[in-house]
Amino acid sequence: MARYFNDLKSLQNWMKYKPHPIMRDYFVILDVRREVKQLIENNAEYYSKVVAEQIITENGLMKDVYDGLYYQNFRASLSDDDKNNYASSATSEPISCAINNEKRYIKLFALCCCFDSVARGNMQGIVQFNGYFGCCWCLQRGEYMNVGKGHAMKYPVPNEDEQIDLRTEEMTFNHLRKALQTDDIIFGVTAATPLMNLKHFNIVDGFVPDSMHCVALGIVKQFAEMWFKPSKEDYYINSNTFPVT
Repeated sequence: MARYFNDLKSLQNWMKYKPHPIMRDYFVILDVRREVKQLIENNAEYYSKVVAEQIITENGLMKDVYDGLYYQNFRASLSDDDKNNYASSATSEPISCAINNEKRYIKLFALCCCFDSVARGNMQGIVQFNGYFGCCWCLQRGEYMNVGKGHAMKYPVPNEDEQIDLRTEEMTFNHLRKALQTDDIIFGVTAATPLMNLKHFNIVDGFVPDSMHCVALGIVKQFAEMWFKPSKEDYYINSNTFPVT
């Protein structure tokens, strides 16, 4: 079983606890933020050109944050060279290095990715959050409800006797096969995506909620107020709901 560590400090602590671990059981996790920052700084002129070509609204905001038009063309615009960078040498040819004067071979795999809510459905091969079965991680169908002058997809709090199954990778591939055979949407699954070809990448658990929509736009606040304020509701949580030890 591979063990994962959030940062170097965690690994150092584990090594103190278990000084002679079986090294083949571990993954090296790389934080690419520094490398990305360096690439941007070294290619400032090209980066400025890319940013200048984005769709800008009258308010000076990037329009794609709201409608996701660029993401809808992702599969068509991803070149063969781009695909090969992720699907060939990076996952088939190990990197040779020395660790504690011992020769080691390390392979790099993409295990996790984060897209904003508009892009995530296209990247995962399921409908967006505003469609039936639009959750990337569970199979709650959702309901269209009247909101103001229009309507919106809502996911009501399930009853105690209502079981909402979680998506699994095997389940998603089964739904995908049925979707391709019937040319229909099966539990929200619509199409295959390039990410499904990445070795060791889980098409369900490999995605995480994005902080922009789930935190910055007030979703966490909305749930917190629902859980902690209405004391007369069944879903209200107080200090007596769960024993604290």
